[in-house]
Amino acid sequence: MKLHWVFLCFLALFGLNSCAKPVVSPTITAPIEEFDTTIQRVKTSFLLDSLQHQPWKYFSSKIDVNYANEEKSVNLKANVKATKDSASFAIVSFLNIPAVLAMASKDSVMYVDKLNQCFKKKNLEDLASLFGISLSLTNLEELLIALPIGFNIDAPCEETHGDTLWVQQTLKENNKTRNHRYALSKTDHKLLFQSIHVPEDEIKLFITYQDHSVVSGFNFPTGFSATIAIRDQISSLSFTYGKTVFNTPQLLELNIPDDYENCP
Repeated sequence: MKLHWVFLCFLALFGLNSCAKPVVSPTITAPIEEFDTTIQRVKTSFLLDSLQHQPWKYFSSKIDVNYANEEKSVNLKANVKATKDSASFAIVSFLNIPAVLAMASKDSVMYVDKLNQCFKKKNLEDLASLFGISLSLTNLEELLIALPIGFNIDAPCEETHGDTLWVQQTLKENNKTRNHRYALSKTDHKLLFQSIHVPEDEIKLFITYQDHSVVSGFNFPTGFSATIAIRDQISSLSFTYGKTVFNTPQLLELNIPDDYENCP
């Protein structure tokens, strides 16, 4: 399955374990919502497809990030840049100190841990052993830019039309099932919520989006909150977007100092 919900700055947390102080995090309960009786329609799926294909080439944003699980809570700041279908780059700061530089390409993720003076490179497929699922750059971009993750306009879907427009889609890949749900506002067709469930791996993701505005002609939220359940482990992730710019060319470059060694 080629998707993941914790993109570059969450990957960077692997390099921040030594500086994150353990705290007792609040109880995090994944939202539960039953899917009502559905009717076959196509309109909302076309709206989803239109959202997914909003024209963009370059993206940059300053993001406040909070991550919490049962053992710790970490607040980070990330300066993120992306070039569509090419690479995404992040500078992640802890206590206002640049701590981790990370870059994801189509086949790999590289990060530089400035606190411990080391670096690490992993294939996206290799990260399955860490997260329980594999990744694609497209899915990282969809998460980063608040697009419908993994939606396939060519696959069958079911829709419910009411005060909120719901779409449910089930996809099969590598002998695993992905159950996707998306919610759009009825009035302005903004993405309000999406969830992904992989029953074989007991993985659930729930994302709720905050208020939207038009940024550089792009329909974009002010932030989102996510709940991630992997078997019996539950964690939360929230993004609050600051200054955000679309379609201004960005330089994406990751330099590794000569004296840095491979991270353990």
